[in-house]
Amino acid sequence: MTPRPVEPAEVGAGPAARATVREATPPFEGSNIGAWLGFKHFMYLMEEAAIQHVRERWMGPCALWEQHGLGIEIVDSSIRILTALHLDQLTRVEVRPREGSEEYELAAILEARDGSQWLPAARGRVKVLFRRSAERSGAPPGDLLPYVRDEIERDLLSPPGATARSFVWRRRIPYFYCHFMDRLQHSGYLRLLEEVVDLFLAERGISIRTMLERRSWIPVVTEAGLEILREARLEEEICTVFTVEHVYKGRLYSAAVDWYVARGAEWVPTARGRIVHGYAQIPQRGVMKLVPLDGPVLAALLGEVR
Repeated sequence: MTPRPVEPAEVGAGPAARATVREATPPFEGSNIGAWLGFKHFMYLMEEAAIQHVRERWMGPCALWEQHGLGIEIVDSSIRILTALHLDQLTRVEVRPREGSEEYELAAILEARDGSQWLPAARGRVKVLFRRSAERSGAPPGDLLPYVRDEIERDLLSPPGATARSFVWRRRIPYFYCHFMDRLQHSGYLRLLEEVVDLFLAERGISIRTMLERRSWIPVVTEAGLEILREARLEEEICTVFTVEHVYKGRLYSAAVDWYVARGAEWVPTARGRIVHGYAQIPQRGVMKLVPLDGPVLAALLGEVR
Protein backbone atom coordinates (compact mmCIF):
# COMPACT_ATOMS: atom_id res chain seq x y z
CA MET A 1 0.00 0.00 0.00
CA THR A 2 3.06 2.27 -0.05
CA PRO A 3 2.92 4.65 -3.03
CA ARG A 4 5.76 4.87 -5.49
CA PRO A 5 7.00 8.06 -7.17
CA VAL A 6 5.15 8.78 -10.39
CA GLU A 7 7.15 7.81 -13.44
CA PRO A 8 6.37 9.47 -16.78
CA ALA A 9 6.24 6.08 -18.52
CA GLU A 10 3.35 5.02 -16.31
CA VAL A 11 1.20 7.93 -17.40
CA GLY A 12 -0.91 7.81 -20.52
CA ALA A 13 -0.75 10.49 -23.19
CA GLY A 14 -3.44 12.66 -24.72
CA PRO A 15 -6.45 14.52 -23.33
CA ALA A 16 -7.93 11.46 -21.59
CA ALA A 17 -4.85 11.19 -19.36
CA ARG A 18 -4.47 14.90 -18.65
CA ALA A 19 -3.50 15.73 -15.08
CA THR A 20 -5.71 17.77 -12.76
CA VAL A 21 -4.19 20.34 -10.40
CA ARG A 22 -6.17 21.64 -7.44
CA GLU A 23 -4.98 24.40 -5.11
CA ALA A 24 -6.46 25.02 -1.66
CA THR A 25 -5.54 25.98 1.88
CA PRO A 26 -5.93 23.15 4.43
CA PRO A 27 -9.27 23.02 6.30
CA PHE A 28 -9.39 24.60 9.76
CA GLU A 29 -11.29 21.60 11.17
CA GLY A 30 -8.23 19.37 10.78
CA SER A 31 -5.71 21.43 12.71
CA ASN A 32 -5.62 19.28 15.84
CA ILE A 33 -1.91 19.77 16.67
CA GLY A 34 -1.37 23.49 17.19
CA ALA A 35 -1.43 24.87 13.65
CA TRP A 36 -0.39 21.54 12.06
CA LEU A 37 -2.74 19.33 10.05
CA GLY A 38 -3.56 15.72 10.89
CA PHE A 39 -3.02 12.87 8.41
CA LYS A 40 -6.63 12.46 7.33
CA HIS A 41 -6.70 16.01 6.01
CA PHE A 42 -3.75 15.25 3.76
CA MET A 43 -5.92 12.44 2.42
CA TYR A 44 -8.97 14.69 2.18
CA LEU A 45 -6.97 17.06 -0.04
CA MET A 46 -6.00 14.11 -2.22
CA GLU A 47 -9.60 12.87 -2.35
CA GLU A 48 -10.90 16.30 -3.39
CA ALA A 49 -8.32 16.49 -6.19
CA ALA A 50 -9.51 13.08 -7.45
CA ILE A 51 -13.13 14.28 -7.43
CA GLN A 52 -12.08 17.42 -9.29
CA HIS A 53 -10.37 15.24 -11.89
CA VAL A 54 -13.59 13.25 -12.43
CA ARG A 55 -15.47 16.54 -12.70
CA GLU A 56 -13.10 17.80 -15.40
CA ARG A 57 -12.88 14.56 -17.37
CA TRP A 58 -16.56 13.52 -17.23
CA MET A 59 -18.93 15.42 -14.95
CA GLY A 60 -19.40 16.27 -11.28
CA PRO A 61 -20.80 13.94 -8.61
CA CYS A 62 -24.18 15.68 -8.64
CA ALA A 63 -24.69 15.22 -12.40
CA LEU A 64 -23.41 11.63 -12.29
CA TRP A 65 -25.87 10.81 -9.52
CA GLU A 66 -28.92 12.68 -10.82
CA GLN A 67 -28.50 11.94 -14.53
CA HIS A 68 -26.97 8.46 -14.47
CA GLY A 69 -27.60 7.02 -11.01
CA LEU A 70 -23.87 6.69 -10.38
CA GLY A 71 -22.13 7.31 -7.07
CA ILE A 72 -18.41 8.15 -7.04
CA GLU A 73 -16.55 5.77 -4.72
CA ILE A 74 -12.96 6.15 -3.52
CA VAL A 75 -12.15 2.47 -2.93
CA ASP A 76 -8.39 2.52 -2.41
CA SER A 77 -6.04 5.24 -1.17
CA SER A 78 -2.57 5.49 0.26
CA ILE A 79 -0.21 8.29 1.19
CA ARG A 80 3.37 8.84 2.29
CA ILE A 81 3.72 12.12 4.18
CA LEU A 82 7.02 13.91 3.62
CA THR A 83 6.62 17.07 5.68
CA ALA A 84 4.17 18.84 7.99
CA LEU A 85 1.37 21.06 6.69
CA HIS A 86 0.26 24.22 8.46
CA LEU A 87 -2.93 26.23 8.47
CA ASP A 88 -2.93 29.05 5.90
CA GLN A 89 -0.26 27.24 3.86
CA LEU A 90 -1.37 26.98 0.24
CA THR A 91 -1.31 23.42 -1.09
CA ARG A 92 -1.31 22.08 -4.62
CA VAL A 93 -2.36 18.50 -5.43
CA GLU A 94 -1.72 17.04 -8.88
CA VAL A 95 -3.49 13.80 -9.80
CA ARG A 96 -2.70 11.93 -12.99
CA PRO A 97 -4.24 8.70 -14.37
CA ARG A 98 -2.25 5.48 -14.44
CA GLU A 99 -2.97 3.06 -17.26
CA GLY A 100 -3.43 -0.69 -17.06
CA SER A 101 -5.78 -0.94 -14.08
CA GLU A 102 -9.31 -2.34 -13.97
CA GLU A 103 -10.14 0.50 -11.61
CA TYR A 104 -9.57 4.17 -12.33
CA GLU A 105 -6.25 4.84 -10.61
CA LEU A 106 -4.68 8.23 -10.04
CA ALA A 107 -1.16 8.99 -8.85
CA ALA A 108 -1.10 12.01 -6.55
CA ILE A 109 1.59 14.54 -5.66
CA LEU A 110 0.89 17.05 -2.90
CA GLU A 111 3.03 20.17 -2.62
CA ALA A 112 3.00 23.07 -0.16
CA ARG A 113 3.81 26.69 -0.84
CA ASP A 114 6.87 27.99 1.03
CA GLY A 115 7.66 31.58 0.11
CA SER A 116 8.20 31.66 -3.65
CA GLN A 117 8.55 27.90 -4.16
CA TRP A 118 6.53 24.67 -3.98
CA LEU A 119 7.95 21.95 -1.74
CA PRO A 120 6.98 18.23 -1.77
CA ALA A 121 4.61 17.42 1.10
CA ALA A 122 3.21 13.96 0.24
CA ARG A 123 2.86 11.33 -2.46
CA GLY A 124 0.01 8.89 -2.85
CA ARG A 125 -2.57 7.22 -5.01
CA VAL A 126 -6.34 6.98 -5.28
CA LYS A 127 -8.57 4.42 -7.02
CA VAL A 128 -12.07 5.37 -8.10
CA LEU A 129 -15.13 3.32 -9.07
CA PHE A 130 -18.63 4.40 -10.07
CA ARG A 131 -21.32 2.47 -8.21
CA ARG A 132 -24.68 2.11 -9.93
CA SER A 133 -27.79 2.84 -7.88
CA ALA A 134 -31.02 0.86 -8.06
CA GLU A 135 -32.45 3.52 -10.39
CA ARG A 136 -30.61 3.03 -13.68
CA SER A 137 -31.22 6.15 -15.73
CA GLY A 138 -29.40 7.52 -18.77
CA ALA A 139 -26.26 5.78 -20.05
CA PRO A 140 -23.01 7.34 -18.79
CA PRO A 141 -20.11 8.37 -21.07
CA GLY A 142 -18.66 5.35 -22.89
CA ASP A 143 -15.11 5.69 -21.56
CA LEU A 144 -16.46 5.73 -18.00
CA LEU A 145 -18.29 2.40 -18.37
CA PRO A 146 -15.27 0.15 -17.63
CA TYR A 147 -15.22 1.60 -14.10
CA VAL A 148 -18.95 1.16 -13.36
CA ARG A 149 -19.98 -1.53 -10.86
CA ASP A 150 -23.36 -2.74 -9.61
CA GLU A 151 -21.81 -3.33 -6.18
CA ILE A 152 -18.45 -2.78 -4.51
CA GLU A 153 -16.93 -6.25 -4.28
CA ARG A 154 -13.17 -6.27 -4.52
CA ASP A 155 -10.30 -8.45 -3.24
CA LEU A 156 -11.82 -10.59 -0.50
CA LEU A 157 -8.73 -12.28 0.92
CA SER A 158 -9.38 -12.95 4.60
CA PRO A 159 -7.52 -10.50 6.84
CA PRO A 160 -5.64 -11.83 9.87
CA GLY A 161 -7.47 -12.33 13.15
CA ALA A 162 -6.97 -10.37 16.35
CA THR A 163 -3.90 -11.02 18.51
CA ALA A 164 -2.69 -9.90 21.94
CA ARG A 165 -1.56 -6.69 20.29
CA SER A 166 -5.04 -5.98 18.93
CA PHE A 167 -7.63 -3.49 20.10
CA VAL A 168 -11.22 -4.24 19.07
CA TRP A 169 -13.91 -1.57 18.87
CA ARG A 170 -17.53 -1.86 17.75
CA ARG A 171 -19.96 0.87 16.85
CA ARG A 172 -23.08 1.59 14.80
CA ILE A 173 -22.40 3.22 11.41
CA PRO A 174 -23.90 6.74 11.60
CA TYR A 175 -25.51 8.41 8.61
CA PHE A 176 -22.97 11.26 8.65
CA TYR A 177 -20.18 8.78 7.82
CA CYS A 178 -22.16 7.53 4.78
CA HIS A 179 -23.11 8.83 1.38
CA PHE A 180 -25.79 8.27 -1.26
CA MET A 181 -28.15 7.42 1.63
CA ASP A 182 -26.68 3.95 1.82
CA ARG A 183 -23.03 3.13 2.54
CA LEU A 184 -19.94 4.06 4.51
CA GLN A 185 -17.69 6.24 2.39
CA HIS A 186 -13.92 6.67 2.14
CA SER A 187 -13.79 9.70 4.43
CA GLY A 188 -15.94 7.83 6.97
CA TYR A 189 -13.34 5.07 7.14
CA LEU A 190 -10.62 7.69 7.65
CA ARG A 191 -12.55 9.05 10.63
CA LEU A 192 -12.91 5.54 12.05
CA LEU A 193 -9.17 5.01 11.56
CA GLU A 194 -8.32 8.18 13.43
CA GLU A 195 -10.74 7.39 16.25
CA VAL A 196 -9.58 3.80 16.79
CA VAL A 197 -5.99 5.04 17.28
CA ASP A 198 -7.22 7.48 19.92
CA LEU A 199 -9.18 4.75 21.74
CA PHE A 200 -6.32 2.24 21.48
CA LEU A 201 -3.80 4.62 23.03
CA ALA A 202 -6.18 5.47 25.88
CA GLU A 203 -6.83 1.79 26.56
CA ARG A 204 -3.06 1.17 26.76
CA GLY A 205 -2.59 3.93 29.33
CA ILE A 206 -0.85 6.38 26.98
CA SER A 207 -3.76 8.55 25.88
CA ILE A 208 -3.00 11.56 23.74
CA ARG A 209 -3.76 13.99 26.55
CA THR A 210 -1.65 11.98 29.00
CA MET A 211 1.38 12.05 26.72
CA LEU A 212 0.94 15.74 25.97
CA GLU A 213 0.74 16.70 29.64
CA ARG A 214 3.56 14.43 30.84
CA ARG A 215 6.03 14.68 27.94
CA SER A 216 4.72 17.16 25.34
CA TRP A 217 4.51 14.20 22.92
CA ILE A 218 1.94 13.93 20.13
CA PRO A 219 1.38 11.04 17.67
CA VAL A 220 2.39 11.78 14.07
CA VAL A 221 1.65 9.73 10.94
CA THR A 222 4.16 9.09 8.16
CA GLU A 223 2.13 6.64 6.03
CA ALA A 224 -1.50 5.56 5.81
CA GLY A 225 -3.78 3.71 3.46
CA LEU A 226 -7.05 1.85 3.19
CA GLU A 227 -8.90 -0.40 0.75
CA ILE A 228 -12.66 -0.85 0.69
CA LEU A 229 -13.49 -4.49 -0.08
CA ARG A 230 -17.25 -4.67 0.32
CA GLU A 231 -20.03 -2.26 1.18
CA ALA A 232 -20.76 -1.41 4.80
CA ARG A 233 -24.21 0.09 5.14
CA LEU A 234 -25.93 2.75 7.16
CA GLU A 235 -26.72 1.68 10.75
CA GLU A 236 -24.96 -1.69 10.51
CA GLU A 237 -22.66 -2.58 13.39
CA ILE A 238 -19.03 -2.25 12.33
CA CYS A 239 -16.09 -3.79 14.15
CA THR A 240 -12.64 -2.18 13.86
CA VAL A 241 -9.61 -4.33 14.73
CA PHE A 242 -6.40 -2.36 15.28
CA THR A 243 -3.25 -4.52 15.50
CA VAL A 244 0.29 -3.25 16.08
CA GLU A 245 2.62 -5.14 13.72
CA HIS A 246 6.19 -3.86 13.65
CA VAL A 247 8.50 -1.32 15.29
CA TYR A 248 11.10 0.31 13.03
CA LYS A 249 14.43 1.37 14.55
CA GLY A 250 12.71 2.33 17.79
CA ARG A 251 11.07 5.38 16.22
CA LEU A 252 8.03 4.26 14.19
CA TYR A 253 5.44 1.52 14.53
CA SER A 254 3.06 0.13 11.94
CA ALA A 255 -0.44 -1.17 12.56
CA ALA A 256 -2.94 -3.12 10.48
CA VAL A 257 -6.57 -2.08 10.62
CA ASP A 258 -9.38 -4.45 9.60
CA TRP A 259 -13.08 -3.68 9.42
CA TYR A 260 -16.01 -6.12 9.60
CA VAL A 261 -19.77 -5.73 9.69
CA ALA A 262 -22.14 -8.07 11.52
CA ARG A 263 -24.58 -9.81 9.16
CA GLY A 264 -26.53 -12.45 10.99
CA ALA A 265 -24.08 -14.69 12.83
CA GLU A 266 -21.20 -13.74 10.50
CA TRP A 267 -18.63 -10.95 10.62
CA VAL A 268 -18.03 -9.95 6.98
CA PRO A 269 -14.76 -8.15 6.09
CA THR A 270 -15.50 -4.79 4.43
CA ALA A 271 -12.17 -2.92 4.44
CA ARG A 272 -8.54 -3.07 5.53
CA GLY A 273 -5.84 -0.51 6.05
CA ARG A 274 -2.43 0.27 7.41
CA ILE A 275 -0.96 3.21 9.29
CA VAL A 276 2.56 4.11 10.46
CA HIS A 277 2.94 6.27 13.57
CA GLY A 278 5.71 7.90 15.51
CA TYR A 279 5.81 10.49 18.27
CA ALA A 280 6.88 14.09 17.97
CA GLN A 281 7.82 16.28 20.91
CA ILE A 282 6.57 19.87 21.01
CA PRO A 283 9.08 21.70 23.22
CA GLN A 284 7.59 25.07 22.32
CA ARG A 285 4.89 26.54 20.12
CA GLY A 286 5.58 25.96 16.42
CA VAL A 287 8.41 23.48 17.01
CA MET A 288 8.02 19.71 16.58
CA LYS A 289 10.67 16.95 16.38
CA LEU A 290 10.47 13.16 16.08
CA VAL A 291 11.58 11.31 19.22
CA PRO A 292 12.55 7.66 19.88
CA LEU A 293 10.02 5.31 21.47
CA ASP A 294 11.25 4.35 24.94
CA GLY A 295 10.63 1.16 26.92
CA PRO A 296 7.33 2.07 28.66
CA VAL A 297 5.78 3.37 25.42
CA LEU A 298 6.90 0.31 23.44
CA ALA A 299 5.53 -2.00 26.14
CA ALA A 300 2.16 -0.21 25.99
CA LEU A 301 2.02 -0.35 22.19
CA LEU A 302 2.95 -4.05 22.07
CA GLY A 303 0.65 -5.09 24.90
CA GLU A 304 3.50 -6.20 27.16
CA VAL A 305 3.30 -6.17 30.95
CA ARG A 306 6.14 -4.27 32.64
